[in-house]
Amino acid sequence: MLNDSFFLKFIINFRCEALAIFRNYQELIYPILFLILAIVLFPLSLSADPFLLKKISAGIFWVVVLFLVLLMLDQLFQNDWKEGDLEQLILLPNELSFVLFIKLLVFCLTLCASLLLMTPILSLCLFIPGIALKTLYFTILLGTPTLIFLGGIARALTLGLRQSGLLIVLIIIPFYIPVLIFASSAVSLASMGLSVGGPLAWLGVLMILSMSLAPVIISKILRFGIAFS
Repeated sequence: MLNDSFFLKFIINFRCEALAIFRNYQELIYPILFLILAIVLFPLSLSADPFLLKKISAGIFWVVVLFLVLLMLDQLFQNDWKEGDLEQLILLPNELSFVLFIKLLVFCLTLCASLLLMTPILSLCLFIPGIALKTLYFTILLGTPTLIFLGGIARALTLGLRQSGLLIVLIIIPFYIPVLIFASSAVSLASMGLSVGGPLAWLGVLMILSMSLAPVIISKILRFGIAFS
């Protein structure tokens, strides 16, 4: 019965969060357009040399994804904060971390799905070899959750502040660097036909740690912020 109740609660919350994102789909469109334009324009601004682009394509892709996540973080928890939903959740003793995890998970799945759908076309713009495409998919699946869940901590710290975007960038960029390094390294190694097990394993470790710890940390930050606001 307990497992059934937990599963039902998960499904209900997941459905509510998914519907909330689809209702505000326009907030997702503009960052995605930024991603497309940035990756399409990079080859035009650098060189038409495919060999040069192959060397730096993984780094370009993940730098653009990183900035895409930073653009989207400002939307995270914003509607819940304005409507007072977070304050109601904070009053419940054990619900906040659970709901925060689902919010971040739905946000993450939406972004991952968008990236995975566009990656085959965008990889052609950057001359990413076909042998590296599967690794690129894996880096998206492992790296994006880490970016979102860590970004949720920075968003919680700046929630309610005006012009919080720059502050989020300053807080979170140092924590994003390992993801950028491991993800771009994995794709580069795959392009050369080398083993990618090491970088992907580290991305997996970072994903598990961020998804496990971030909701708890965010809940503590929000409770502290509400208590002293």
